[in-house]
Amino acid sequence: MVEQMAPATAEPLVRHSPETKWYDYGDLECTEQLTSDLNCFNSIEKQAEILLKRDCELQWQMQSKKNMTETAWLSTILTRGTARDKVTAMQILTQRHPVHSISYVAALVNNVAKKNAREAFSVLGLLKDLFINELLPPGRKLIPFSARPVEKINLSSLDKDFNMKRKLILWKFESDLKTVYEKFVAAIERLAGENIEKLGILSCRYALELLIARAEQEQKLLSLLINKLGHPNKTLATRVCGYLLQLTRKQPLMRHIVAKEVERLIYRKNISCCTQLHAVSFLSQMNLHGCDPTLASTLLNIYIGLFRMLVFNKKMDDKILNVLLLATNRAFSYAKGDVDKLIKEVDTLYKILHQSSFSTALQTLKLLYQLLTTSEGISDRFYAALYRRIMDLQHGTNVDRQLFSLLYRALSSDTIECRVIAFVKRLLQLSLCRNASFAAATLILISRLTESRPSLLITKKTADFTKFSNEAKTEAVDDDEEVYYDYDSSTETVNAETSLTSTFESNDKLISDIKPCGKKVFGWMHKNNIVVRSTATTYDPMVRNPLFCRADKSIVTELILLSMHYHPSVAVFASNLLNVSGKCKTDFQKCKTFIRAYLSAKQTLL
Repeated sequence: MVEQMAPATAEPLVRHSPETKWYDYGDLECTEQLTSDLNCFNSIEKQAEILLKRDCELQWQMQSKKNMTETAWLSTILTRGTARDKVTAMQILTQRHPVHSISYVAALVNNVAKKNAREAFSVLGLLKDLFINELLPPGRKLIPFSARPVEKINLSSLDKDFNMKRKLILWKFESDLKTVYEKFVAAIERLAGENIEKLGILSCRYALELLIARAEQEQKLLSLLINKLGHPNKTLATRVCGYLLQLTRKQPLMRHIVAKEVERLIYRKNISCCTQLHAVSFLSQMNLHGCDPTLASTLLNIYIGLFRMLVFNKKMDDKILNVLLLATNRAFSYAKGDVDKLIKEVDTLYKILHQSSFSTALQTLKLLYQLLTTSEGISDRFYAALYRRIMDLQHGTNVDRQLFSLLYRALSSDTIECRVIAFVKRLLQLSLCRNASFAAATLILISRLTESRPSLLITKKTADFTKFSNEAKTEAVDDDEEVYYDYDSSTETVNAETSLTSTFESNDKLISDIKPCGKKVFGWMHKNNIVVRSTATTYDPMVRNPLFCRADKSIVTELILLSMHYHPSVAVFASNLLNVSGKCKTDFQKCKTFIRAYLSAKQTLL
């Protein structure tokens, strides 16, 4: 009907200006209620398709009249040109007249959808640029024809209503463009799953650029990228992790959506540990802010759920546990209100602490310190675990900085002096068999601690030997040891009742001296109820609990050996501590003279 009434010399209803985009004059009218009359809807859609096809023909005829040479050349290229020339011609036509070039865009997408990796590789970038720069609107999604208010269209009066015809053409073009773009996204997803690493990385990068630039098909593109975290090619999975971080930085409002999608991936059935590792590694690097505690709380829930799942399935892999604990430490700093969620996992954390490698144990200790600081306070159990685990530090590890940071915070907040002295003794003993950097860090740590508490460093000059001597004279029998006496036959049954009564009285007196007074102790918080036994006078480095190693009964003889250390800085630091100067000198200004003299000598030789 429309084709018969439109003359061959008519002009197209939709005219495109090079200074504008098609969506600047596009129609945004839509409805949420679908039409109930499917026959009427199909008729209107078919009529819109005819109008769009006719308008494309009119546009080609008008272009031929204006520039016959160029039009003939483009027609020749499109029919008999090489593949690269055809792509170039389609690109030119699409940029000039996007509404009338939807068939060329569909042809390019079909080339990508084919199972020809080389041809797809050459067209992929071109289509990406066309969709971003020419076809997709920046501030909204494409509207399908089914969402248009077709009830307002009157087919009987359509022949005379040119504005309504133009509106139908734009509706149909936008609907077809949405279909073509969906096919293009599906082709990118297929290419990203190919065994060719370079093609997969390129497809994921283009998917990222489309997702950042335009909102159309964002859910499919986001799922595409997140699913590639489980790609068997580790290089591709790592690259996708970086792409997702770029997405969260450039589109911060999408961080919650991305976190939820990654959560679905983590809890998917039959998911590999490698995929979970990449997912947690990505989440641990997301930008967090104090003004948005909701995201931190969401991440913390993901970490706790994965933590429970790993413990339940007995998949205690050190690599994923280390990353998981590191991520939990970071998220917990921004979600202080979720302490109760982690308190339930304290026993499991201590179990991991004693069974994992040192790096994983250190992350566990950092998490426990944060957790206990914000809840009930640092427990004796924590200090005992820290005291034991520092013995497991291996040579050449890269966790010294984190270890000393944790030690400084934990020991500075400890109010029991004898326990801090025990840590000082153990660190000095480790410094004798570690490298120079560890020894220097230990001495600087001790110097910082003794600035406010000088009594922590018991040297030969500051030790009270009279007190030690008096305690040695009054040394009593330890309550955990039994004492045996030789049998004396001369007094075997004399005054048995009196002897038995006196024994009970002495035992009651001994028990009353040993047991803590007050309420019965529950849990691991003993620091306010412990009665330190002052009868022992010797230091025992093998005791597991630093409260009972009696480090305050010895002097720091290790400093004498460190003062003779081969490294000059360590020797100076130790000598200053022995001389009770209170600080380790860290002034290296004198090195400038040495460096200047060294450089002058080199120049003289040259």
